[in-house]
Amino acid sequence: MPYEDWEQDEIRADLTNMYRAGKEVLPQRATHVAGVADRMTTAIASANTRSAQMGDHQVLTDVLWMAADCQAGMAATVTTINNLALAVVAQADDFRDRDDFARSVFNGLEPDLQGPPDPLPTAPSTVDQAETTEDGSPDAEANPDVQSPEEELEDRDLELDAYQNFGGED
Repeated sequence: MPYEDWEQDEIRADLTNMYRAGKEVLPQRATHVAGVADRMTTAIASANTRSAQMGDHQVLTDVLWMAADCQAGMAATVTTINNLALAVVAQADDFRDRDDFARSVFNGLEPDLQGPPDPLPTAPSTVDQAETTEDGSPDAEANPDVQSPEEELEDRDLELDAYQNFGGED
């Protein structure tokens, strides 16, 4: 709730919202973004394996490069949000320490907003773009079904011949 002009002294900030943002809202957002980055890492690893099995076509390599770049951005965003949360709490603490009105607002806060902040989420590791986009995949098993189009056509022709000649003459 905003303060009336007569209630405010040197500092004109809503301390309640600052502590809530730094200790609740921003850490929750960082946790959400970290989860997105983790899911991106899993999807990239799966796509990298599939790309290797299909011969690492250039378009797949380009998509993997872009995905790894996006994942790195999400991982960095977690760190940025964490830093913002710490800065907002530090600024609110500074206001509380310098201003009598801010100190009285702080003393009236819910206990969870007065205590130390919970540990912030750890920023996920970034996907290594160079490793992800090199030929093959460190986790890829050879796919026995991958064949050149010419080999696939030959196999289909042989299957068709076998089917058409089932029980008949060669």
